[in-house]
Amino acid sequence: MFVDGKVVRQAEGSAGAGLVGADAARVRGIEWYLNTHRSLSLLAPWFEGQPNDPFAAGKKPEETARELLVALGLRPDIGNGSGAIYFTHYSDVPATLSLAKSGTVVGPIVFKGGDPVPVAIPPQTVAVEGLGTIELADKLLTVSLDNGASVKFDIADAMTEVYRRGWPKVDDHHPIELKGMPNGLDGTVVIDNMNGTYMEPDLDISLLRFWLILSKSG
Repeated sequence: MFVDGKVVRQAEGSAGAGLVGADAARVRGIEWYLNTHRSLSLLAPWFEGQPNDPFAAGKKPEETARELLVALGLRPDIGNGSGAIYFTHYSDVPATLSLAKSGTVVGPIVFKGGDPVPVAIPPQTVAVEGLGTIELADKLLTVSLDNGASVKFDIADAMTEVYRRGWPKVDDHHPIELKGMPNGLDGTVVIDNMNGTYMEPDLDISLLRFWLILSKSG
């Protein structure tokens, strides 16, 4: 795939044919790891001086990730050989949110399924001192206060929003905001990074990074 330290691009229309099976999974795992740690730029020297450089100035993060996968012989929207649709949301745009007088901001909070190979996030719970717990289980995010109040978020709705924005060709890079289902607690989850795969009807999330804005309901 390399000549003199530079990537040899796949022929037009051959994306997805270059790598399959374990090779494709390994390359995707490396790309996922670097993307998760905001370090894709480590691969930039492979493309310097080439036409259609994925790391050219002005490229948005999703553009770079998508074009990098294609250059390496992978489809940017479907996991090679599995039929699973790969999706990612990576925000680099600030968000302004109103905060109630009694509101609380918590974050950033990160759930991830594995390093260096991405896998579905197993049920996980984190404790926030002085607040309560935050649990992610089966795509349902639940915030529970020590006083018994709670709010739930369906993270599958975030994947729907990724595709509403036109993945894999996305122009809207604002964080994804989801309103919660309150039980004595109102909340908004603001997602700035999310990766996973979708093969109807199953959704697997391998990375979720978000902020929470919480306030008493009623």
